[in-house]
Amino acid sequence: MQYFGYFWSCRGRSIGMGMMNIKVVKTDYRSLSFLMAGLRGSIGYYLSSLIFWVGCLWFFVDTQQQTWHDKIFNTIVLEG
Repeated sequence: MQYFGYFWSCRGRSIGMGMMNIKVVKTDYRSLSFLMAGLRGSIGYYLSSLIFWVGCLWFFVDTQQQTWHDKIFNTIVLEG
């Protein structure tokens, strides 16, 4: 929780996301708070992976290309 909380709230990206040149922001393009980022990275990922990773694969069928943890925490992943 602290890893995602720190990197996503301060930089908008984790180390791996930096290598892929993507970042996570709220749907209104503001930065995530430390708590919101930490919860998205722990509870959000857990819920998305709970049933055979369907929540993560949801990206491929969603018109806005959001996963379940994006929808739960009102976030989007952007290039840049």
